[in-house]
Amino acid sequence: MAPTIPTIEPTSARAGDSWLWTAGGSFASYPATDGWALTYELRGAQKITLGSIAGEVTANGTGWDVVVPASRTAGFSADSCQFAAVLALPDLELLPSLVLAGAGDMVEWARTQLANVNKAIASRIAGDEPEGYTIDGEQVVRIPLEKLFALRIRFSNEINQAVNPQSFGRRVDTAFVTTGARSSSFWT
Repeated sequence: MAPTIPTIEPTSARAGDSWLWTAGGSFASYPATDGWALTYELRGAQKITLGSIAGEVTANGTGWDVVVPASRTAGFSADSCQFAAVLALPDLELLPSLVLAGAGDMVEWARTQLANVNKAIASRIAGDEPEGYTIDGEQVVRIPLEKLFALRIRFSNEINQAVNPQSFGRRVDTAFVTTGARSSSFWT
């Protein structure tokens, strides 16, 4: 009979043994299907990270399977350590520090990002780059075109605002037709 796989994190584990459990019940508000990624951090005599990069934590429906082979745990020293689960969305974008940025720094960063987005859009439209693919069961999904177009607008606006700080929004010409027709302009 196959062993029962625990559905909660262990309170103790032996170095040199394989570790196996299924996580997700206590993380129901953060399902893997919504893009959440799970890693585990162990802090004691050693700094140990268990995660998807090493293939130890893999998404399984709304939860995660954690499989740490004996070959990996063999190097862990016996010690009492802090054990923490860390949930994160992998598409977090870390922006440059506004406090440390010099004059023009943000413009150059936005221009670089805009060039990257334009290159991605061009290669996607030309068919050089698929929207996603699978290799050995690992799926890679690229940023959807809709999001790339939204990023193009965002970076273009950031550049325009940095280059023209006196302008606010964009000019919209309107015409109100009544008796004695008038036309006016305003900023949005």
